[in-house]
Amino acid sequence: MCSYVAPYARYVERMPVPPQPFVADYKRVIAEGDTWVLEQAGRVVGFVVLDARDVFWIENIAVDPDIQSQGLGGRLLVHAEQQAAARGFDRVHLYTPAIAHENQAWYAHHGYVETDRRMDDGRDRAFFEKRLG
Repeated sequence: MCSYVAPYARYVERMPVPPQPFVADYKRVIAEGDTWVLEQAGRVVGFVVLDARDVFWIENIAVDPDIQSQGLGGRLLVHAEQQAAARGFDRVHLYTPAIAHENQAWYAHHGYVETDRRMDDGRDRAFFEKRLG
């Protein structure tokens, strides 16, 4: 089964504090939130966690590093955007570690625009949004 932290392991050496997924209680996150999982051959290979209260957040999105570059992350991203639109939101928000330049380029490629960069919860983060429609 895909570890929820494996996709973030490459960033650990570049970060002064562990990425949020390293300290998250995923049993609680899954129980309380909208969590969508991709499986291949009975194995979890990717997931997206959504938070749709006042604004629509992609709280976490990740794909097993062993099978990245197969379009699975893009499928999860499109699913999240479809969920946002179906719930009446006109934009999607997310953040990524400020040092995760690879993620930032990937989000920009998918139409997300950086809106802020700041310390949040003790972590240096880059914030993005995408307007839908």
